[in-house]
Amino acid sequence: GFLAGIFIGFGGYFFGDRGSSGDVAEINGTKIPYIKYSRIFNRILDNMRDENKEINEQVLESVRREVLQDLIQEEALFQESKKYSIIVTDAEVAFNIQRYPAFQQDGRFNQQIYFQALGYRLKMFPKEFEESQRRQIAVSKMRNMIIEAVKITEPELRLEYARRNNNN
Repeated sequence: GFLAGIFIGFGGYFFGDRGSSGDVAEINGTKIPYIKYSRIFNRILDNMRDENKEINEQVLESVRREVLQDLIQEEALFQESKKYSIIVTDAEVAFNIQRYPAFQQDGRFNQQIYFQALGYRLKMFPKEFEESQRRQIAVSKMRNMIIEAVKITEPELRLEYARRNNNN
């Protein structure tokens, strides 16, 4: 169901009428706004320009797809994290933010740099950024929970090994 939701949302983006609602996708009734997609897409392009990377139509299309896929996966995993009552504390969010090198000066968190970086570079308000961090932590916890639950048996491992070596 989880994976089907990702593909349904992804397909809905390409085949649905996204222009009229201002949303790029909808996952289980939750809409992903175009503005969120656009902000991330533009941030990635800005980073690529800063690194003097070539940006052509193929690169643009690849970035579009990756951003959309990441947003859909994040929303689906976030919804699952709520189903499993995964909690992210304020202390976890604060710790996560304070670890960002971009918000540090001389190896220590600097609140002034934090506000400047959010306003000028990320174009976000602190509350918005902190909520995005809360979501990312919840998604990370959900991914870890899924990874820990997956057990690969010896026959499955042999089958995959044989499949990969026969195709080479």
